[in-house]
Amino acid sequence: MKVRVNTRALCEEVLFFVVYPLHSVSCLLYSSFCGSLSRLFQVPEDFLRRHRLDGQNPLIVLLPGSRRGEITRHLPTVLDAVRGIMRRNRTAQFVLALPAGLLRHTGGGWLGSLLGDALVTPVEGETWDAIAHADLALAASGTVTIETALLGTPMVT
Repeated sequence: MKVRVNTRALCEEVLFFVVYPLHSVSCLLYSSFCGSLSRLFQVPEDFLRRHRLDGQNPLIVLLPGSRRGEITRHLPTVLDAVRGIMRRNRTAQFVLALPAGLLRHTGGGWLGSLLGDALVTPVEGETWDAIAHADLALAASGTVTIETALLGTPMVT
């Protein structure tokens, strides 16, 4: 049985303090979260159809980082987890959420060599939609963990 907490229904405002070494405290205020963000998401069927994903099978979003160095460092470990999940559930689908324009600015060859034969669909510029429509997120630590929690998607970091 799948159970999700509807975070958007439980809060009107969320205040986070994120402390970065050697910098001052950064403050992010998500005011009226439920109203402003929910309008940004695509209809799940549109997202799934565009990326040739099956809505009947589990969707897992991979969030190894937003910069090439982070992705290169974290993705091999994340792909080990993907292989482990695939051994137990052959119907699971995987989406690799990437920032808009990353492959255009860095070239795609490095990502292809990292992915190898893994059955992962790279998606650029649709991270929040990928998280919102996923059944589970595999996330590196960072801001994306806050976003994933606010979107109500279960996550492993």
